[in-house]
Amino acid sequence: MKTNTFYFSQIKKSVCKLTMSCIVVISVQLLFISCSTDNNTNVTNLENDGDPSIGLERFPLDLISTPIFTTNFPSFVVSAQTPIDIQTKNTIALNKSDLEIHYGKMTLTNVTNNANEELKININKTDSDNNYITISKKRYNLANIHFHYNSEHKIDGIYSKMEIHLVNKAADNSYAVLGVLVELGSVNSTIQKLFQNSPTEADQVNTPNIALSITEMLPEDQGKMYSYIGSLTTPNFGINSDVVNGGPVTWFVFKSKLEISSSQFDFYKSIYTKPNFRNIQPLNKRKVYLIK
Repeated sequence: MKTNTFYFSQIKKSVCKLTMSCIVVISVQLLFISCSTDNNTNVTNLENDGDPSIGLERFPLDLISTPIFTTNFPSFVVSAQTPIDIQTKNTIALNKSDLEIHYGKMTLTNVTNNANEELKININKTDSDNNYITISKKRYNLANIHFHYNSEHKIDGIYSKMEIHLVNKAADNSYAVLGVLVELGSVNSTIQKLFQNSPTEADQVNTPNIALSITEMLPEDQGKMYSYIGSLTTPNFGINSDVVNGGPVTWFVFKSKLEISSSQFDFYKSIYTKPNFRNIQPLNKRKVYLIK
């Protein structure tokens, strides 16, 4: 993982490459977004009389990510970046969740120390096929799990100690990510096992071949979460569709937090010495939902 300076320089270079044809495409996309926004507003008004505290009964279709096949920056993807500062008073209540989590156990076959900045677990194919989520019956298989500190998302302007990202990928190359905020508290035995099997040197990969429960990396209360359309938080942020991670990303950030002990947190920082979180990105009029 590289610094934000590198990220933003890469974006700047790419944006400079926009051609006149891209401008036309973007204009069409902006028109599409304008229509979509109006439609979503109508749904809100029809179902809760415009009061976001009452709650929508239908799952918003714009929360289902789809890939974008273009060599240029779609404007709405550029302006819909992650992470964000989730302002809870401005969230729209959503009474129905079409998210289903089907996680169980996995075998640690690829535990990577990413430049002393990030612990990353790459999921093997068998475990990926057996651990997945669905959003409105669209299936996303678990691809990797990685850690950030501080957290990347803020809640009402406040960072958490860490954030775990469970990255899920659909057959059409679109993404959905579960974000787990971490606070200091009790020892987490699953996290302990994972940290103990982490490589201590940059760019090393360990293959411990031990079983691990993915569900124990989620908070106990999984019923409430924030959801919005965003992006990846590492290059290329999902905004260059020349590669397979182009397009918007569906985000679910659990409201409840996972606990780890202060000694576990200190142990992690003794290996991963560089904080690795992207700066907060502007919301740009996106809707953030609170699933109850």
